[in-house]
Amino acid sequence: MSDDQNTTKKSKATTAETVTEAVAALNLNNLALGPIVAMDQSMFAQSQAQGMLFANQLTEQQHTFATGHAAMIKLAAEIYGIEEQTLHMPTGGATVSKTDD
Repeated sequence: MSDDQNTTKKSKATTAETVTEAVAALNLNNLALGPIVAMDQSMFAQSQAQGMLFANQLTEQQHTFATGHAAMIKLAAEIYGIEEQTLHMPTGGATVSKTDD
């Protein structure tokens, strides 16, 4: 064999080893990143869930406050005998009607 043929065989062997090492490193990298990516996705999902829970709590709190406010105004109107035409809700035009017992 000539020197050119030996050099070509060595070059092919080196290239094959390099490709094999690169593929092995890529596979190892993917295997190693799997649990980290899964944990990251889990933390992201938990973060979103907590955000939604907080938003729902605020909405419920606002609803409870509005209901309590309306009940307090209704009770005050009944205690002081205020007519419904003179009592307007602060939300803009809603009136409290008197119930017949």
